[in-house]
Amino acid sequence: MSYRAVVFDLYGTLVDDLPREEYREVLSRMAEMFSLSADEFVEAWQQTGARRTVGDFTTVEECIAHVCHALGVEVDAERIEAAVELRVGFTRAHLIPRDDAVETLTRLKSTGLKIGLISDCGLEVPMLWSEMPFAPLIDAPIFSSREGLRKPDPQIYHRVCERLKVKRKVPAHTHHISDYLAAALCHGLELVRLDEWWLPGRRETGETPQLVSVLWSR
Repeated sequence: MSYRAVVFDLYGTLVDDLPREEYREVLSRMAEMFSLSADEFVEAWQQTGARRTVGDFTTVEECIAHVCHALGVEVDAERIEAAVELRVGFTRAHLIPRDDAVETLTRLKSTGLKIGLISDCGLEVPMLWSEMPFAPLIDAPIFSSREGLRKPDPQIYHRVCERLKVKRKVPAHTHHISDYLAAALCHGLELVRLDEWWLPGRRETGETPQLVSVLWSR
């Protein structure tokens, strides 16, 4: 099977997942800025998760203000700005490529493959995208909060295919079995292992890259 494009996830693939304890600590510090209970703020913030992921809020500021208003607190621009800085700073600190991420993307790119990305994420990620070391290697980044839809919506797979200029009915590889994978399989995707076609040097040394992806054919 020959491939024309590779589509990666972001968290848990190119970068590590966000650490839960630190995530909650940041939200607790945001709550403190508004003299709110940490537990109430965390719960209210988490309730906005789906809306943040599909871009219902046009800015991070709008989302924070929404949560505060839902908890009965009027906020000022200065505190909102400080909370945004904290939230974006946390996101930036954890958008660090895994050890083999840039190497993997660079080698794939050198073979002539197009590279895409589909990420269910809030607005912070596309805001920071240009700072990422691997951003220039991604031909078609798809962020749910910018697209207005998330996995496993079929349209998100269609869009990355269109932007990569590959046919929609394609084989694929994903990093875990989930509803996302089920949706991908329903759209003509086929599960394969990255190390089956990885560079010969890797196979000879027994090294297997941590990265996994969606692979798309002609």
